[in-house]
Amino acid sequence: MGGEARLRQVQLTVIYAWHIPALGFPGLTPPYPKEGFIAGAQRVVEAAVAAVPVSAGARVEVREGHPRDVLVDASLSADLVVVGAHGHGRFPGTLLGTVSAGVAMRAHCPVVIVRHHDD
Repeated sequence: MGGEARLRQVQLTVIYAWHIPALGFPGLTPPYPKEGFIAGAQRVVEAAVAAVPVSAGARVEVREGHPRDVLVDASLSADLVVVGAHGHGRFPGTLLGTVSAGVAMRAHCPVVIVRHHDD
């Protein structure tokens, strides 16, 4: 992850986007505090970055919003967006998920999609 950024001498920014799931009723707030989502998201992204030794020096950001929208917004000031695709969605066997496909269609810079394989 950080090797390519270091080779190109650019800043690596790891962005983790989160949002409170819709409950189906407009204006209804969830019974749990927003701070819990923020803290959980921060733990997830920090653990992911720590697990990849070459990512030393990466900037980590946790942003509220739908992942597709957050990454498209980030693409305005990026040279490249890298997004994962695990293929889990409404339609089993699809090559891309809705987030990765949405980012690829709307981004303002090149997008690389890395597909997850269990093997």
